[in-house]
Amino acid sequence: MAGNLFQIWFIVFSSAFLFLDQVQPFVSRDLILTAIVPSFLFFYFNRKKFTNLGTYLFFLSGVLVITNTSYYGLVILPDSIIPRQKVFFRIYFYIILGYYFYLHFKEKSRKEILIYTVLVCSNLLIFRQEFTILVICFYILCNLNLLNNISIYKKNYFDVLIFLLFLFSAFSTIKSFYYNGTNSLIGFLYVLSGILIYIFVKYFPDEKKIGNIFDFLRFNYILTISLFCFFTIYYLIHFQGKPDFTKSISGFHISNLGSVIMIHLGLFFVPLAKKESKFLNLFFIFISIFVLYYSHSRSSMFGTFVIIIFLGIYFQKKLKFKKLILTISLFLLLFLVFAFLNISYEAGANKYVSIKERFSIWKIFLERVYHHSILFGFGPNNEKFNLFLPNFYLSEELILAFKKYTTDFYSPPHAHNYYIQFLFSYGFTGIILLFSLMILYFKILFKKLDSEILKEELISFAIPLAIVFQEIFDYTLIDGMSFYPFMISLAVISRNSINLKSLNFDKNFTKLKSKILTSVVFVFLILISILLFNQFISKQIKSVFKYKFQIDNFSNLEFLNKEIFNEENFKKFEKLDKLFIPVNLDDEKEQFSGQVYLEYFLVSKNNDFLDKSEKNFLKCIQIFPNSSICYLKLSEIYIIKNKPDQAEIYFSKYRENDPFGLIKKSP
Repeated sequence: MAGNLFQIWFIVFSSAFLFLDQVQPFVSRDLILTAIVPSFLFFYFNRKKFTNLGTYLFFLSGVLVITNTSYYGLVILPDSIIPRQKVFFRIYFYIILGYYFYLHFKEKSRKEILIYTVLVCSNLLIFRQEFTILVICFYILCNLNLLNNISIYKKNYFDVLIFLLFLFSAFSTIKSFYYNGTNSLIGFLYVLSGILIYIFVKYFPDEKKIGNIFDFLRFNYILTISLFCFFTIYYLIHFQGKPDFTKSISGFHISNLGSVIMIHLGLFFVPLAKKESKFLNLFFIFISIFVLYYSHSRSSMFGTFVIIIFLGIYFQKKLKFKKLILTISLFLLLFLVFAFLNISYEAGANKYVSIKERFSIWKIFLERVYHHSILFGFGPNNEKFNLFLPNFYLSEELILAFKKYTTDFYSPPHAHNYYIQFLFSYGFTGIILLFSLMILYFKILFKKLDSEILKEELISFAIPLAIVFQEIFDYTLIDGMSFYPFMISLAVISRNSINLKSLNFDKNFTKLKSKILTSVVFVFLILISILLFNQFISKQIKSVFKYKFQIDNFSNLEFLNKEIFNEENFKKFEKLDKLFIPVNLDDEKEQFSGQVYLEYFLVSKNNDFLDKSEKNFLKCIQIFPNSSICYLKLSEIYIIKNKPDQAEIYFSKYRENDPFGLIKKSP
């Protein structure tokens, strides 16, 4: 009963977002009609397959999560001015929705369909951090009733470490909540969604159906790599063989794309070694390497190098037909070495992050965590406020390196090293737990190498192995198309490691009672609903002034003309602003509303607008105490109000929280 109510909750929310959205209303309504009309036709012609209300609700919620994530993927699409790309992403939407119908037609289990839905919604093409995470987490929690019993093995140390990391993520989120608000909560919910996928796969009832999950991974990746292969070839022809891929291919970050290729390569290399669909697997291996080269992601090439060595050595020992594997492995390894050296040579002439610059960024992050939060870190999803912490303890060389990065890439830097970023997020305690999990992973791997490893399990071992080495020089695990396959691989490893008697696992387990679980889910759904609603309202507020403002990665907001501040727009803005649920979570919304009120004051000289602007900026610094832009705006407001002492206080706070001079002053 509770599961059906949760599904209805999700369906009502997600449908309302699509129908009421004003960012691109024609696109949203077009997509939902494209999805809903075939859904009702499917209901009618397959009505015998839908035996109760729960089956109808499950089907419809899956359709809506695919539609919602696809819509926001299109709306916030990089390079969205290129119509060709939008056409291809629509094709992707139609294909994944069609395959969703096919899985229901073939009467696949709900658990399989849920995992498929999460994987296609986290695709690199449509994954947009905040909104997609919330929708996916909402969807998974609504279907948690599919897990009849959630069990934790008392002596399965793999499970224990995963569970401890999750608990520590929750603790770190609570600790950082008062200075990182929405960002830390969304980061935690992302971790939660990954843990839930881990649990779904870990307790899959049928071992044979684990293979279907890897088929979903393969299907999703084939769609992605085919599209990017087309983009790469198109750009090569269009730019006469010399396109600029220093930052992205078709608007998508190169490291994220490279990581996706690295993680999914084993899906084709392992079946090839087992003589399954030899030509098809070879084809996708080679186009993957082709796109990987033009992604210019050296860290992903390094991780791919590790995967090929690992799988090549394993198959050379275990299989009789060594010639094919040896030839392909050597060719791929030589090509990767050539690509790595060639791109490293080009790094001096282009805006890549050099090895020396990476070392400087590592030092900065280590200094930050040492001086501010060595034990517990800054919580998840914390990249932006690194720019606004004091720099008095940083050397001149590090400050210059930091400024160079922000000048070249015009964005807040991540650590370019997952372990240092993890230390920054979760402190010394968190990194100890992470290294403990890595040690246990290698212990299980070395014990397994002496025996015959199943195809899916071998792929699962290859994914974390590549990530362990790649993430020394990058931080791409936060991308959905890398994160969820990684969690699936850990679940498969843990699932099979229980049979290792030498690791002293016990089959006794602890069950979580359904009433307690339902209550916890209810609390999370309320939280996610508030976040989603406020995010939706925030987007609608911005849509009132769409195409008339610019905002950069450092929160500098600039309106392009004063004509937009008319009475009609104000009525729309004020109506939406009042709908915003008054929880102090979203500093970006408070900054935007504060600046809108300030602009209306400058146009009308109405002091009520100035007071409302002050109120919003004060809320902003209450949520995010390091918001230098809000301190600057408050100092401007107090100058207008003829309160020089308060203006000086906030101006000094602005200077303190903008050590690199990234915030632009008003003209």
